[in-house]
Amino acid sequence: MGRRLVASVVVLFLVSVVVSIATQLLPSDPARIILGELATPQMLDAFRSAHGLNDPYIVRYGRWLASALTGDFGASLANGNPVAGQVFPALANSLILTVIAIIIAVPLSTLIGAAAATRARRASDQIFDYVMLALSALPEFVKGTLLVLVFATAVWRVLPAIAVIPPGASPLAYPRDIVLPIAVLVLSAVPYLSRLIRASLVEVLASEYVQMARLKGLSPSRILWRHALPNAVVPAIQGAALCMALMLGGAVVIEYLFRYPGIGALLTDAVRNRDLPMLQALIMVYAAVYMLVNLAAELLMLAVSPEMRAAGR
Repeated sequence: MGRRLVASVVVLFLVSVVVSIATQLLPSDPARIILGELATPQMLDAFRSAHGLNDPYIVRYGRWLASALTGDFGASLANGNPVAGQVFPALANSLILTVIAIIIAVPLSTLIGAAAATRARRASDQIFDYVMLALSALPEFVKGTLLVLVFATAVWRVLPAIAVIPPGASPLAYPRDIVLPIAVLVLSAVPYLSRLIRASLVEVLASEYVQMARLKGLSPSRILWRHALPNAVVPAIQGAALCMALMLGGAVVIEYLFRYPGIGALLTDAVRNRDLPMLQALIMVYAAVYMLVNLAAELLMLAVSPEMRAAGR
């Protein structure tokens, strides 16, 4: 685990270098975009000087890295406010969606995957496979649009089409506004997780110790829930961690579609405005969260898997 932590720090450093270079290569001038076409050359030069945009790249990167290590990601070029004060509340909002979606998706996927595994190679199993593949193939914005049509506009008007959450307010105080974004995330995670659990369970159910349990006369439900499922949980944990990380990435589209105040909205605005400090901070925070989620999943797998604990010693 110590090696993984060191590797994570190295990867984060490399990500910071790549992100910093990539933001400098973005076309167009941030000063021109933010100040507008009517800005005079003097105004543009003053803006660049005030934000250090005229400094050499290595100077800007060193200054940014030194500040970032203290939690200070600088000020937004677009509005002048501290980047950290905007990124972390938006990240908290995105994590609320993601965590709730995972809490719903994992048990739902377990039930669906277990039901499919007990009917492996039957007609119902094939139907399950086709339905899950179809859901996996649909992009998030298509799922979101369909849900809006069904539940917010064309068929039933029981939920709001967009999330009207005031700035600074907790999304949990507006449960109706977050139902559709969470539903899209769940529909994106369940196909992958349920197929993963089904494949793992099919393999476990064909193992020798499960066959021995059947010979001892144990009931199918006891075999499934007490013996097979605990041994199939490690791939599910890995899959849930991957899904959670992908949800944060996919949240950009979902948050834009539903006007949800998360990191997706900030990222969209940062790209539009060429807000370099905001872009760097968002990508670095996302990379850090991605690694933390995977490290947490590995710790959980070590806790539930004796084989992995033995291998780690």
